[in-house]
Amino acid sequence: MLTQNENMEILAYFLILLTGVSFGLIGAGGAIVSVPILVYMLGQTFEHATGYSLGVSVLVSGVGTIMAANQKVVDFKKAFEFGIPTALMSFLTRYYLNPLLPAMMFGIPRKSAMMFAFAVILVMAGVAMIRSKKYEAPANPHPITGICFGLGIGLISGIFGIGGGFMIVPVLALFFGLDMKVAVGTSLCAVVMITSLGFGAEYLNHPDIPWAFVARIMASAGSGMVIGSLLRKVIDGSKLKAGFGYFVLVLSVALPILEIIRLRSHG
Repeated sequence: MLTQNENMEILAYFLILLTGVSFGLIGAGGAIVSVPILVYMLGQTFEHATGYSLGVSVLVSGVGTIMAANQKVVDFKKAFEFGIPTALMSFLTRYYLNPLLPAMMFGIPRKSAMMFAFAVILVMAGVAMIRSKKYEAPANPHPITGICFGLGIGLISGIFGIGGGFMIVPVLALFFGLDMKVAVGTSLCAVVMITSLGFGAEYLNHPDIPWAFVARIMASAGSGMVIGSLLRKVIDGSKLKAGFGYFVLVLSVALPILEIIRLRSHG
């Protein structure tokens, strides 16, 4: 007979597998969903959860990049042009800024304040998925402006442990002149760089990473990615994107409620 904690752990790994399936189908849903699972179901702190989710993002975006490259929808020049400064910002944020954040923020523990802020990120992601559209590049796109946006994305990635693909795709389309399909493939390549440096900073700050635990998370997400990629051959993932966006919005409401309950139980 399994204990309640063991049942919760099994369910958590299954849900992480589903985040991989989601990524394989629609190219989104990795870290933004895995962070809450790690915090509320597997008992990780917000800081550790966001660090480990960066490792998950490295894996799923790496597999996605290989698939996109095989389909010849990755502009590697633009990926490096955008991804390198963004990845450096992610590293600097994770390595230098995160440790400086105070233990109490806005009168509540930092981990709670960050979970409330993460709920706002979920709202942004959900709306972006629901309102997903073709972004038309302007006649004279300005890559420098795009890189400035990239620095902001790197900041968010470093703090919240997400790849930020839902923000990167429109930036690549609007400021780097890429059509939508190439922007999606190129964003995967950029995410590999961004999350790799972010995860590297996590290792430098916390070299005692529980590698067996992280490997199980990555194996679950990676298996889901393979399943989702196979399902994409028979299912039009784009039709599911809006539905997943609504799920993310529901999650954005549930997170503050769960955090308020946790605050009261510890208060």
